[in-house]
Amino acid sequence: MNILLRIFRASGIRIRMHGRYHPLPRIRLTEALPVGIESVCEFIEIETQENARIDRTAIQTMNRLLPRGIKVYECVEGSLKDTAKDFSYILITEGYTNIDASRWKDRGKRCFFIWHGNSVKQLWLQGRCTRIVKIPTGRIHGI
Repeated sequence: MNILLRIFRASGIRIRMHGRYHPLPRIRLTEALPVGIESVCEFIEIETQENARIDRTAIQTMNRLLPRGIKVYECVEGSLKDTAKDFSYILITEGYTNIDASRWKDRGKRCFFIWHGNSVKQLWLQGRCTRIVKIPTGRIHGI
């Protein structure tokens, strides 16, 4: 979080603060992932000062300053509740496993499944998946 706050400041984006005696930035994140689950895309909601514009050049500046592995793809006006609703998961197994999910691809010994649901932690605890990756549902075919 500190890295993101520093990057916003360095890019000239002024974040709205709340609190009087110990002001904190107005930032909201999507729900935390269970331990062991990866993610391709996470969302962050930031309230900026009035007339603050996050354009393509600001995003390019942020991406130049961010460490490898973190990248800002786009900036959308609106609430996090409206934007980050529907996620799917790619389940990766070694060999075919009887999982209650849609089979997507086979690559050598690995099988890829698409799973829509909320109890992804239970799938991970069963130990049948070598990796589980969270993705926005609309972006499955773009991977």
